[in-house]
Amino acid sequence: MAEPTQLASKRPEGNLRCCTYSPDGKFFAWASPGQVSVVEASNGYVVTTLPAENVYELGFSPLGTFIITWQRPTKDEDGNATKNLKVWRTLDDSAGEEGGRNVIGKFVQKNQTGWNLQYTSDEKFCARCVTNEVQFYQSGDLGTVWNKLRVEGVTDFAISPGKTHSVAVFVPERK
Repeated sequence: MAEPTQLASKRPEGNLRCCTYSPDGKFFAWASPGQVSVVEASNGYVVTTLPAENVYELGFSPLGTFIITWQRPTKDEDGNATKNLKVWRTLDDSAGEEGGRNVIGKFVQKNQTGWNLQYTSDEKFCARCVTNEVQFYQSGDLGTVWNKLRVEGVTDFAISPGKTHSVAVFVPERK
């Protein structure tokens, strides 16, 4: 576990787009135009700074192990959508480089509504909704789809809280 490096000596200033606490209240994170800063909420010590520009949404996993960032969708020079949803380890010994150990997963996520991954309470699994299916991942391996739930027309889902790993899906009414 990384040691806190410095005290956030003054409150965040400037054009801040979003901020959030981890569910347990241990961490507080905010996005400025050039980076995301994460501090220990109890004392203001900076625990990590993520090199993520223009982040519009932030979220934490239930235990605060992961922080998730969402940037507006863009395209690369070939016209392909860039991976704008990123999952980072909140605490890490690496220097925080995007290609380093901090980033553990990247996805294309066009919509800002329902942008975040959903995790089981124990953080063993997480999931995301894509066209006509919910994809499940083991939280430590976001490069491999662990399982899929195919449901024609699914637009939203919810993972149950607690120890039972259940999922509910929503399919809107059609004409």
